[in-house]
Amino acid sequence: MNFLKWLDRNFELIIMGAAIVTITVIVFADVVGRSFFGTGITCVQELSRTCEIIIAAMGISYGVQTDKHIRVDLIQTFWPKTKKPLAVFGDIVVFVFCIFMSCNGLTKLKSALISQATTAVLEIPMFYIYLMMELGLVFAALRMVEKYVKRLYAAKKGGETA
Repeated sequence: MNFLKWLDRNFELIIMGAAIVTITVIVFADVVGRSFFGTGITCVQELSRTCEIIIAAMGISYGVQTDKHIRVDLIQTFWPKTKKPLAVFGDIVVFVFCIFMSCNGLTKLKSALISQATTAVLEIPMFYIYLMMELGLVFAALRMVEKYVKRLYAAKKGGETA
């Protein structure tokens, strides 16, 4: 059970970390290859772009989980009493956005699956590339629901809300 709690807290970090390490290693190897051997690795740009997509997708979910996503807090600065209602409103907007984009992305996933399109060098099916963004949006929506379920559970127990 401790492992599942740890995985729940660190799932996005693990995936983003692996993608960052992959980018670092392949770009470093490409630079060394070009500098010392006169030739680089042909798939570096494509693989690093794919890793960047993964980082962005998981970053959306991680931002929701840690409550560190971008928000404008100008009104909250001048009227502190609006902080909680505006935070809830912002979370609702993010949730609706994630669901909307995810639903619209399903048509893109379907067309990628039907067309059998692949990336140029590595020939990774585009379906998997589009799937990463879909998963990031779905994870973000689930993290938003999780956040409010935890808050309601804590309030029901009489504890402090997170």
